[in-house]
Amino acid sequence: MSDFEEAFLQYSQAYKSNIVMGDFNADLCSNSFDANNLKSFFLSVSMDIVPYCPTHHTATNSTWLDVCAVNDLSKVSGYSQLPVAFLSSHDLISVSFLSISDKIEPREIIYRDFKLLNSQAFKLDIEACDWSQVFTATSIDTKVDLLNTFVRETINKHASVRKAQLRRPPAPWLDNNIKTLMRERDALYKAFRRTRSLVVRDKYRVLRGRVKAMILAAKSKHYTSKFRGLKDQKSIWRELRSIGIAKSNEDNVPGNVSLEDLNNFFAEPFERDRHASTVDKLATMTSRLVPFRDGNFYSNSVTTECLMRNLFKSKSNAKGIDAIPLAFLKLCMPAILLPILDIFNFSLTNSVYPTLWKSSLVRPIPKIKHPGSKQDFRPISIGCSLFKSLERIVFDQVSDYLDLYGHLDPYKSGFRKG
Repeated sequence: MSDFEEAFLQYSQAYKSNIVMGDFNADLCSNSFDANNLKSFFLSVSMDIVPYCPTHHTATNSTWLDVCAVNDLSKVSGYSQLPVAFLSSHDLISVSFLSISDKIEPREIIYRDFKLLNSQAFKLDIEACDWSQVFTATSIDTKVDLLNTFVRETINKHASVRKAQLRRPPAPWLDNNIKTLMRERDALYKAFRRTRSLVVRDKYRVLRGRVKAMILAAKSKHYTSKFRGLKDQKSIWRELRSIGIAKSNEDNVPGNVSLEDLNNFFAEPFERDRHASTVDKLATMTSRLVPFRDGNFYSNSVTTECLMRNLFKSKSNAKGIDAIPLAFLKLCMPAILLPILDIFNFSLTNSVYPTLWKSSLVRPIPKIKHPGSKQDFRPISIGCSLFKSLERIVFDQVSDYLDLYGHLDPYKSGFRKG
């Protein structure tokens, strides 16, 4: 019973209507401890027990073991109890519950339509950009700003941002053939309403059954193909959220927690350590830097092969503060390869870092299923796609240096290659 109570309290808060049915093995006709405990629990969570007669029958007595409880008794339009002696000693109980589905409100989405993108014209425009400005710029911030501007302007020209209102859930399994038959079905229905012809009615019924069967088959085929190639749990849950079966994390922030509260909560550790910042510690170290020696660490120039290998290693297509996802960079290749290479090498050679890449979009991720306070969230930072690539390159160089000169403890095994 304790497991049921815990599970009910955990999941019931997410739903407007709650119905509990089952054999609780507690005779509600008696005054036993189990019966009183069950009644007290349902009373404490504002659940009403549907008043059935005894549901379990033996040769000597009858007991009320099968229970149905609802959170709103006014929505119960009827209930029944039928004996099924040839199957079980329990009666078959049922309940009719009035539940109104929420109407889908129109939702505005912002998207880019790449279906009509002319790849040849796009390639000519991205190559026609004055990339020499990136190479001749003397500031790392200017180089990054020019690269982002050229990429965004070209993308906006060929696949501009559009707004659309979704009034119903998408149905990608509906092909042109099914849509044509649906229009014919609707036309027959209107004709029957107008003429009351039995011949038209029969044609409508036949076509309606055919359309239903085709939609069901197309829908089944669509979801089968969608999930057949998925192997890791992350991809499976992403698809479940996209079709509405699993709840998205986007709407998990409760109303009593503001974004400002979350920002302050996430920034609290950094504010606390600001007076003894890492920047101050690094400033004191620069005065003790020794002259060039073979044993010291110096960053290497990034090659084209190294850049290509690390640029597309990430699988995430999330947009950072520059609003340029990895898919945009792939679309602009190879025209932007040398400008990116110039930015990376300029950063490593001059020990400078773009100001834009120091900022990230912070997204709150719930730690538990139903968060209720700011402590129930953890932050993840969504950085720029190019920042992630440069970070991987520097990480590989530092790791190779530490391994080459044996600066790591030989007994350290975590987060090491091999």
